[in-house]
Amino acid sequence: MIARFFIILLLIVSQVNAEQSARLIETRLADMEDILRQLTGVVEQIQHTLDRQINENGKLHQDITIRFDELKTSLQELGESLKKLPQPAAAKKGDKADNAKTPLKTDKPIKSTSEEVKEIKALMAQGSYKTAQTRAKQYIARIGDASPESQAVCYWLGEACYAGKDYGEASLAYVKGYKINPKSSQAPELLYKLSKTLIAIGKKKDAQITLEKLLTDYKDLSPRLKKLAEQEKSKLASKSN
Repeated sequence: MIARFFIILLLIVSQVNAEQSARLIETRLADMEDILRQLTGVVEQIQHTLDRQINENGKLHQDITIRFDELKTSLQELGESLKKLPQPAAAKKGDKADNAKTPLKTDKPIKSTSEEVKEIKALMAQGSYKTAQTRAKQYIARIGDASPESQAVCYWLGEACYAGKDYGEASLAYVKGYKINPKSSQAPELLYKLSKTLIAIGKKKDAQITLEKLLTDYKDLSPRLKKLAEQEKSKLASKSN
């Protein structure tokens, strides 16, 4: 009888342990299901974030491509506009040889030893910008548009106009001077000054194009002018974003 009692007691204890184990397993399964649901939510959130970033990156790449294409088109339009300006008279053989020997350096501002240019600069120093403009235009009309001297005078004409806040006239003077000889040592400085006048009159897109042309066409820019052009280009890019 005692042996039978212990057998029954053992069976009861085994059943109780089995029920407790089953409940423990169920509890652990419920916990694991809850953790799995949380992990699923995190994965879905990460996937959503990745999809959004991929979409945004795709749009950004598309925008950059479009802007680059627009920039190339604008550069081409600028080139065509420059071609439509009056062509300078053919230079003499000696002039061509001199131009070919002229190194592309712009470390120093454009200067001329002519008395007329000295007069223009003196008038500017006095604040007589309108008179300086008049003298410069008269001098250009007298010597014509073909000589390096005329290109220098166009530069100072632009400077006089810019100082007098006549930015439209300044831009025309710089373009005219650049067109006289785009391969001269003075041409890069004229393009840079042109970009400044375009900024002053609110044509920032055209200024960006001009600076891009300056940095693209003239690989041997002086450190001074290259730094100035890159700084202006960076400023315009930051303002447009």
